[in-house]
Amino acid sequence: MIKFRKRADYNRLNKTFKKGVTILLLLVSFFNYAQDQEDLLGSWFILSGSNKISNKFSIPTLSILRHYKLISNYEFAFFRTGLTYAVKKNFLTTVGVAYLDSEAYIGNEFGGHTKQFWVYEELVFKSKYKNTLISNRIRLESRWIDKVGENLVNNRIRYRLQAKIPLENSFYFKISNEYFVNLKAPHFNQNRFFIGLGYNLTKSVKVDVGYMKNTFKKSNYDRIQLAVYFKTDFRKNK
Repeated sequence: MIKFRKRADYNRLNKTFKKGVTILLLLVSFFNYAQDQEDLLGSWFILSGSNKISNKFSIPTLSILRHYKLISNYEFAFFRTGLTYAVKKNFLTTVGVAYLDSEAYIGNEFGGHTKQFWVYEELVFKSKYKNTLISNRIRLESRWIDKVGENLVNNRIRYRLQAKIPLENSFYFKISNEYFVNLKAPHFNQNRFFIGLGYNLTKSVKVDVGYMKNTFKKSNYDRIQLAVYFKTDFRKNK
């Protein structure tokens, strides 16, 4: 049995529980709506790290495994890394490379199995409004796409606005939207909307789960996203 030393402890836990239930109900309603609109609910698994090597430089790593159905029907595997420079504590710049292996599925951007190599440049500006953490990210991507019988080059810009609201007992609420624009017509590439609930396991490890709506010009997909984020510090003199 849980014993509360103070009534305030009970009130805080009760308040956090109510917030969590409200958010989970919202997510469930999204999932139910998704299943009504689409026959298939897919999944994204993300492992993302920030590895500090000096006071100003760090190495980002990102791995994604995506399925067209929930944990089945492989859709794509993705890996990205680079070098990040902290201009200021709240202003980061990154250059890097990425590799993607994508299997054919209904509505696939390039209509079949592809292998892609990317070069990207990125700017991230972080701010805070009251207790809400706000992140603005803009990225330029140059993509070389290798598909059967054809090689393509695509350049696009993507902008993501994200808000994270800390809750009590190490929980947080996250919502974001990312819009993709091709530099050549047709200009609309895709849009990704995410809403979810996260938990800080430690100061350097957190996990979140939520719903993503991935919209293309002629199709849209509903995904459950599970992500693990970690930080490491390789500085000799901390």
